Amino acid sequence: MNNIKTIFFKELRRFFTEPRMLAALFLPGIIIYIFYSLMGSLMEASFAPSSGKPSDYTYQIVATNNYSENSSDAAPLIFDVFDTYLSSSEKENKTEYFYINTSEVDEYKKALANHEYDLLIVFNDKFEDSLVGSISQTKTNISVYYDGSDSISTYLNSIFSSLIDSTYTNFTVNIENGIYIDGNVSPENYTFKNIMSFVIPLVTISLLFSTITSICPEAIAGEKERGTLASLLMTPMKRSELVVGKISALTIVSLSSGLVSFLGLVISLPNLYGGGMTLSNLFSPGSFIMLLILILTTLFTFVTIGLVVSAFSKTIKEAGSYLTPVMTILMVSAIIPFAIDMSNIGFAFIPLLNIVSSMNLIIKESNLDLIIPYISITAAMNIVLSAVFVFVTAKLFNSEKIMFQR
Repeated sequence: MNNIKTIFFKELRRFFTEPRMLAALFLPGIIIYIFYSLMGSLMEASFAPSSGKPSDYTYQIVATNNYSENSSDAAPLIFDVFDTYLSSSEKENKTEYFYINTSEVDEYKKALANHEYDLLIVFNDKFEDSLVGSISQTKTNISVYYDGSDSISTYLNSIFSSLIDSTYTNFTVNIENGIYIDGNVSPENYTFKNIMSFVIPLVTISLLFSTITSICPEAIAGEKERGTLASLLMTPMKRSELVVGKISALTIVSLSSGLVSFLGLVISLPNLYGGGMTLSNLFSPGSFIMLLILILTTLFTFVTIGLVVSAFSKTIKEAGSYLTPVMTILMVSAIIPFAIDMSNIGFAFIPLLNIVSSMNLIIKESNLDLIIPYISITAAMNIVLSAVFVFVTAKLFNSEKIMFQR
């Protein structure tokens, strides 16, 4: 019984007095709290209605003027309500309305696709009759056209549709013969690309880092655990040569994995975006080249981070526990650009965060004048950061205390 008691208290002391054990015990719970709290806040902010435009932006809306002269206040009445229906964050925005004849609708659809206006609303000829009297089973349709590639046009479409659904129950939006007709005049879909710019970096980076968690702990911590590293360190070989050899081998392995990951990502993109899409429809050749450069330099950075952690750790399990917070930082980085505009070139100098921001810009197919320097800086920062971690790894190998700890 005394032996059991002794072992029991010995293990408790080891778990609650050893800093590394304390980190392994309590850090996951703290990380989960921080990650999900931050993710919830960012997702709430990103899904809240927002045009993404300055507060003093002037919305330009085109509407058909197909109501009779004695009912000329009908459409403006809806627009008065629409102006007040905008969210409080948009209350300083101004709205200008332009009225056209129904015969000009096709012409203004083209103008909308060319970003000359923000929204096109086509009222049904029975529009006035639906404003008065009791609600009938057959609702009058209002056709709303928007530019799906533009954030503000997509925003106004959602706000106007929400207004009709909640306030004007005699109307429907883009419902013809019981079938919904999408009013998007652009082949692109801003909302879908926005979601993909969140999903693809999150999944891709987590999969890339999972490669590191499977090979790096074994490379150094695994040899410590088996006792083979001590034998290597006792040979006449320079420790810097040992470091370079390990990094070179792991880099080749990880880059091979990166090429496969890149091919898997590229080939799967048409399926991810829906049937009928081809690679040429989704991205330009230059975008694919930049994405490949980004993935390869990112993997090199991840490898050097993994080696620093592995060199510092006693066992494979301990190295894995240290890599968990790094994975969490990457996951948090992956969701930040979804809620915050990080297209400013200054963000390209922030390690790790610049990786996700760059991938986000590529997916959204932003201006090449912005993307090319952004990706170039990010790739250069990845190489510089990798060089720093290589230097740190070499320093750790020169520490007898760290290398021979068991």
